[in-house]
Amino acid sequence: MVTTDSLLLPLILASIFYARYRTPHGKNANQPPENAVKLYIKDSDPVNLSQYEDSAKLLAYGNVNLKVSNGILSYFSLKNHEVSHQLNTLLIPPTKTYKIILSDGTEVTLNSMSELQFPFTFPGDKREVYINGEAYFKVARDE
Repeated sequence: MVTTDSLLLPLILASIFYARYRTPHGKNANQPPENAVKLYIKDSDPVNLSQYEDSAKLLAYGNVNLKVSNGILSYFSLKNHEVSHQLNTLLIPPTKTYKIILSDGTEVTLNSMSELQFPFTFPGDKREVYINGEAYFKVARDE
């Protein structure tokens, strides 16, 4: 006869093994590390920008190409495509700073533990972004 204790031990061991050694699936599979500079774009996994700190990389996300190079993010839209005015979020972890060049040419340098929400293109004549933390803006002139 099999006892409850003899069934419980293998179940507990299997659960511990599964929790510790399994490969994550779903949205958590592509999560950047906590100390990474992250870009959140609607309908996609977060982009780990920190992995391109020492190199230049061109990444395509929908109708937008991201250029990441040495702690600077810039972007441009592909020809003949509408780019969303939806807000994207750039998160800077502790001990890091990061620069982004917005679609109008404005340069924003973000201090550590800061967050910038921005659209890939600005609607009409408004140039609005949202900042939580510290940032230095070098605003491009709009003649």
